[in-house]
Amino acid sequence: MNKSIREMIQEYREAAAKHRAATSGGDYKAANQNYDKLVALISEIRETGRAGAESLLALVHIQIDIQDMLADKSVKSRRR
Repeated sequence: MNKSIREMIQEYREAAAKHRAATSGGDYKAANQNYDKLVALISEIRETGRAGAESLLALVHIQIDIQDMLADKSVKSRRR
């Protein structure tokens, strides 16, 4: 069964969340397992061509926006 780009992106998001939680919790085995999933999914998504590449770029931009937002929130809370 071929997965759609949307399904692969959702799998990527889920694996990324699990990787982050495992890394934060010190569970290196689960972190490594999910990292391997992320690498495999990136390859799968890139194989879909331009649409896949655009989807990956959108994920990166979303991640950067979230990090910027969290950094701004952290700076503001320190000023109080």
